[in-house]
Amino acid sequence: MDEFERIDEIRARLTHGGPSAASIRLGVGDDAALLSPSAYAQALSVDTAVEGVHFRLDFGPPERLGRRAMMTAASDLAAMGARPRCCLSSLVLPDSFADDSLLRLVDGIARAARELDMPVVGGNLSRGARLSITTTVVGELLGPALTRSGARPGDVLYLSGPLGEPALGLRVLLERPEDAIRMDACVRAWFDLRPAIDEGMNLVGHATACIDVSDGFAQDCLHLLRASGVGARVQLDELPRAPGFE
Repeated sequence: MDEFERIDEIRARLTHGGPSAASIRLGVGDDAALLSPSAYAQALSVDTAVEGVHFRLDFGPPERLGRRAMMTAASDLAAMGARPRCCLSSLVLPDSFADDSLLRLVDGIARAARELDMPVVGGNLSRGARLSITTTVVGELLGPALTRSGARPGDVLYLSGPLGEPALGLRVLLERPEDAIRMDACVRAWFDLRPAIDEGMNLVGHATACIDVSDGFAQDCLHLLRASGVGARVQLDELPRAPGFE
């Protein structure tokens, strides 16, 4: 397909009929998207997934990689306690990336957009040496934002779910793909990431600080502690792990 045919196909696949679509005045197809005014503060974040750095094309179907890229970006909204509103998706495509693979990738992006009620309102297509998926997300804060800097002495440190399973799944895919079937739960945990949107929104007004644990517990915990100017005692034996993780 030429560039215009690609854009037409992508636009058709990104059609979104969820509740959030009502606040989009103009979506994919023009020089910029237009959003209706909102009474709420807007939360914005951007995330990039690069072939050879964050994933490999032989990991699995393109649609699963597309969905995961969207979900990873939306996880930052969850950590702020924000409700997804819309997003933009920018793709850098190598010459070897077939049209069929592109459309399957977009199908995965569209699936994530429907699951999150976060319509894709624009983006960009470009050529490059390797596949790159950049997602910019926009969310709304229905209350005060959850930031990294609000923790105080006496607070209790909580995790919203088990640690390490997606990272172990990625390690299997990278280093021991022959074990992928045996370690299927971990591999699926990496692919089928679900941002904790509801959990984040429910914490607003209750939690004093919050952070998305995507770079590992120790590193992200330290980011929160430094931002808040506090320390923490961590009970290692109480850190939640998936069954069989050890």
